[in-house]
Amino acid sequence: MDFKILQETKLDDKSIRIIIETEESDLVYLGYILETMEGWCNYTTISKNPTRIAVDTNIDYLSDLKELLQLLKIWQF
Repeated sequence: MDFKILQETKLDDKSIRIIIETEESDLVYLGYILETMEGWCNYTTISKNPTRIAVDTNIDYLSDLKELLQLLKIWQF
């Protein structure tokens, strides 16, 4: 899956926001996978061109989410 992490920011409520840019064709797959990780994170599309999403998580799930994103980068479908 082709995407790039553009930014990681700690928010005032101590959650972490990760901004990801991806191809429009990968957005649906990435969204489905993030949806299955219920409780780990939530996401929203912040830009359609270029396709960017904001993924919010808390510190308890940050390392798991980063590991998932690493695995998705090398996943070929």
